[in-house]
Amino acid sequence: MVSVANGEVVVPGDVVDQLKNVKLVGPGLRVCDGHVVALRCGVVTRDEGNVWINYFEKRYEPVLDDLVVGQVVQQLSDGWKVHIGCAMLANLSFMAFEGATKRNRPDLKLGDVIYAKVVETVEPQLVCVTPDGKAKGMGVLPPGGMVVRYSPGVSRKLLSPNSVILSTIGEDLPFEIACGLNGWIYVKSRTVEDTQAVLKMLQLVECFPTSGCSVSEVFKTLRGF
Repeated sequence: MVSVANGEVVVPGDVVDQLKNVKLVGPGLRVCDGHVVALRCGVVTRDEGNVWINYFEKRYEPVLDDLVVGQVVQQLSDGWKVHIGCAMLANLSFMAFEGATKRNRPDLKLGDVIYAKVVETVEPQLVCVTPDGKAKGMGVLPPGGMVVRYSPGVSRKLLSPNSVILSTIGEDLPFEIACGLNGWIYVKSRTVEDTQAVLKMLQLVECFPTSGCSVSEVFKTLRGF
């Protein structure tokens, strides 16, 4: 059987490869009778033996250990409910933060935007600490930024080790960014106008390859937007 090459488009039911040829089966795929089969319409992406589908639906299906951006939408007695773009609201315990205790609870408010890790998927559960209890960038994101919901495939493309898109935008506009693998992207720049400009540039991400083009080529395209 011939495997589907990197960058080719597949539809649900297409056989992408044999399981023995793949190190890690990623989002948009499932294993069936020793074959890796597409669950979503999208573009096959391969990286050092790993394979996944970059699909452009905005609905997110939680995956264990994914880092996601979400918004606090409900207060509970023992934590909060967080919207991360999937079918169910995710649970976030007040103990899931660095330094949190029963007496020292984080002060989250409705509408706060957080960066967190998925630790359970059936009933989504989030934490804002690593196994050793450190935040390492997770937690409540600074106020003044903006969040835009893209497809999960856009975030994966931005976070690809070969991608030059974020570094290219940063040459012209300094900004902070948190890319959730759920497709929610938080951006904060010097001014509201600069933040909006970065977000407009990110709308073009689906048009860019993750590799194979120079920084100058991408920069020229972005400047012409």
